[in-house]
Amino acid sequence: HGVGASVVNALSSDFHVWVKREGHTYYAHFQNGGQTVQPLTVINNIDPSETGTKIKFHPDFTILEKHPFSVEAITDHAKRIAYLTKGTRLVVVDEINNTSEEFYYEGGLIDYVNELNEGQKLIHDSIIYAEGLYDSDKSGSKITVEVALQYTSTFQPRITTYTNNIVTIEGGTHEQGFFDALSRLINSYALKNGLIKNENERLNKEDTSK
Repeated sequence: HGVGASVVNALSSDFHVWVKREGHTYYAHFQNGGQTVQPLTVINNIDPSETGTKIKFHPDFTILEKHPFSVEAITDHAKRIAYLTKGTRLVVVDEINNTSEEFYYEGGLIDYVNELNEGQKLIHDSIIYAEGLYDSDKSGSKITVEVALQYTSTFQPRITTYTNNIVTIEGGTHEQGFFDALSRLINSYALKNGLIKNENERLNKEDTSK
């Protein structure tokens, strides 16, 4: 994403980017924290159906400490991104050890929840999933929202939220909004079906998250 690319560029002694989009391959080259060597240029024409981005960079060790890249950390991140962007194929190639690993999940978040709950005692077999496109009040743009959940018998719930594929460890308004909506939905169902008698027995986030 844009912020991540900007930060990597700022902390690189050499940074190349190729982008395939709208029937062209674009190329740009930067050095020493973002100084332009080659401005964005069309280098060839391609099939309009081809899309993708390739980035090649070398860390600036005058700023960063010189440590080897963690293949495990990169692989874990690629796997998580593959879950979050269903139908996208990601391949991690370790040219030092001559190994590679591929990740592809047609089910996306559903496959993710299946893995997270593997070995757990499930309250219900099927995973509750919803996806929608909504208007943003602030930016006026469209926002895609995906939710997948499955209750287990564990007392401590596992809740993970993301914004633009970036994990939000401390939650945020998106997480609070989800639990507010979930609690309203469950309470409405419970009232209509006589599972709770009145508003005083309404369930809160602590109840609906476990």
